[in-house]
Amino acid sequence: MTLVNRWYQLLKLLVTHKKVSIQEVQKEIKTSNQTIKKDIGELNEEIAGIAKIIQKNKHFELEIYDFDFFDEIMQGKLKTASDFNSASKRIAYLLNRLIETEDFLRMDDLSEEVGVSRGTVVKDLKTLKEMINDFDVKITGTPNKGLRIIGDELELRLLLFYFVSPYFSETKTEQVLEEKQAIKHFQKKTNASKQEITLLTKVIGISLNRISSNYLLKKPINRYSGCFEYIQEFNELINRLEEIYELTLSQYEKDFVSFPLNIINTSITMIRKANSDLRLYFDPMMMRIRRLDLIDLDESFLYQEMKQHLSLLINRVIFRYRLTDLFYGEIEKKYPFSYQIASECIQALEAILQHKISKVEISYLTLYLELAFRYQKSIFPLKK
Repeated sequence: MTLVNRWYQLLKLLVTHKKVSIQEVQKEIKTSNQTIKKDIGELNEEIAGIAKIIQKNKHFELEIYDFDFFDEIMQGKLKTASDFNSASKRIAYLLNRLIETEDFLRMDDLSEEVGVSRGTVVKDLKTLKEMINDFDVKITGTPNKGLRIIGDELELRLLLFYFVSPYFSETKTEQVLEEKQAIKHFQKKTNASKQEITLLTKVIGISLNRISSNYLLKKPINRYSGCFEYIQEFNELINRLEEIYELTLSQYEKDFVSFPLNIINTSITMIRKANSDLRLYFDPMMMRIRRLDLIDLDESFLYQEMKQHLSLLINRVIFRYRLTDLFYGEIEKKYPFSYQIASECIQALEAILQHKISKVEISYLTLYLELAFRYQKSIFPLKK
């Protein structure tokens, strides 16, 4: 993990949890005590006057002095402000070049563009390949030709979303300013969260850039459950974007643009309609639980309670979106039996979706199972 990414891991950890021990930081960031202390010192220099990480006894805490500027930092300002001395910035640039170029890219040319040695580029590419391992893409090299990236358009856009867009600012054109106004109007009318709007803005920018270069989504997004084609405000936003940029978005493009509004459980998602296909995921989960023969579960109640969460969870897996871990291992300790059952459910979903699912999803699912267990008048934690 590169320096800037470790900084953001630290900040997210301290924002989510009031205080954390050095051992907890080591577990999360997977680096040495010495590196963590060095990272904190350098990060404090970068955010001086805005916030500061302080050590009290054996714990770290975050003090924030300017909330507006700190919010900008959390939205990626440290990444966009970095230069090619940062490995993270170089890797983002290399990935962007690979995605935007149909032809092969020569290693020597890339080395010259980012101003580092060929050996450093080789090392950066190795890191990049590890970063994108969970995506259905492949970086290939051909002797005497160079490098290229191969993958579906959806997967390439997700790479731009997660690994490129945080490091590069949008060009401020009149059209972009009109786009921002349209998004702001949408937020005001729907009460969408700041997080949803931040993600939505990134996705719109990526989509419009790819469409303008004639890279289009040409097939449905497999297993995606979107509901915003039924919402007037979203349609108005799409119509406004089409007017601003003088284009027509296909249903596949609309689905992609809508995904930030279909992955997080906030007020805007409460109006979502149940997806009739959810049983295709829920029933195999229940079948796996029944085979364990550990508990008699009220499946009808559980389905009604968790169907929206399950729909959002599936969308998060499709788009590789990871929730912030608000529990930090406490859920497993507090509800060990429910956590065990939730783990089995997640394994069933992984088999269906053919994707690895983040462990934090187990904690969130545990809460729904615990609710179902408490609701039931008669449960048997361990059958004899």
